[in-house]
Amino acid sequence: MRLAVVGLVLSAGLGGVRAMSPDLAPRIRIRWETGVSDAQRVGFEQQFRLLASGHVEETTWAYDLGDPAPAAVMALVRHPAVEDTAAIDRRTGTVDSHAPRGTVRLGSYPLGEWVESRPATWVLTWSMWTTVLGGLWLAFSGRSATR
Repeated sequence: MRLAVVGLVLSAGLGGVRAMSPDLAPRIRIRWETGVSDAQRVGFEQQFRLLASGHVEETTWAYDLGDPAPAAVMALVRHPAVEDTAAIDRRTGTVDSHAPRGTVRLGSYPLGEWVESRPATWVLTWSMWTTVLGGLWLAFSGRSATR
């Protein structure tokens, strides 16, 4: 019983901290103009806070957009080195609501790195299973939760 309560408390605590964490950055694609060098592209990635890059094909790259503010997005889509974008409304400078979520969290929170770590994930998984198994044991053993 006590183990199930500990599991429940840990699950609620870690789950709550994760739920209150900042949103994940939207995942966008950018097709750079032909002739943009790797060094230039890296500079533009830093300038526009394009994170967690991944090469898609030819001159197209996928990024987590670190600054989704409309002014920053408009500066990006209007930049002469950008040929085209995906998951962005180029008229309004907003990210499409159906854009996939990336892996980078926007903003920060005090326990951010720890809560996203493998040990914290293991503890959350363990505590949820402990709660479930403890509840099943109580339900099927004929014992009362209040003794």
